[in-house]
Amino acid sequence: MLTKRDRTALYKQIQETQRTRALNVRAAMHSAGGWEELGHLCGLSPAFLKQIASDNAQRSIGERLARKLEFDLGVPKGWLDSRH
Repeated sequence: MLTKRDRTALYKQIQETQRTRALNVRAAMHSAGGWEELGHLCGLSPAFLKQIASDNAQRSIGERLARKLEFDLGVPKGWLDSRH
């Protein structure tokens, strides 16, 4: 069983990963030339991409979505999880 301290640390780590992924999606959008272009590359709607990449994201970028985006963008696995 996790202690309260362990749960708090794990929650903070998850939040930081979510922030990093959102920042990297925004960076990918800038490299692609906009939300429309990024959506075309990834096969996702621009509105959905905006939702997952905003500062107050309405949706989180889960593990499967992160790996799909990395594959579609042609970047190494784990790229979205690291600051660039």
